[in-house]
Amino acid sequence: MFSTFSTSAYCGGQNGPFSITSLRFGDDGIYMQFSPAPTACNGGSQYRMHARVRHSVSNNYQVLAGVLLTAYTAKQNLRYIWYTDLPSNAETCSSSGPNILELTMLELAEK
Repeated sequence: MFSTFSTSAYCGGQNGPFSITSLRFGDDGIYMQFSPAPTACNGGSQYRMHARVRHSVSNNYQVLAGVLLTAYTAKQNLRYIWYTDLPSNAETCSSSGPNILELTMLELAEK
């Protein structure tokens, strides 16, 4: 078992297992799609993605990005994820506005 954490505050979390089905790398970070989708997304996604880690926000972006990339390539499930909740006016993860979960911590499942 391996856990990584951020000193950023987190508001929610969910027990898995989750598989990472897609990763997207952008100017400000890494975006991920999970299966199943986190319940906090309420059935939605932001351009198919459920959560992100931004290097401008996360104190341990490189660690989280490295663990996510390793888990994705090794097909390693996540046992638990922690994240900040959606903005107060958002009900689902969606492509309008910043309606996506900010991943703050994760735990890999045993393989």
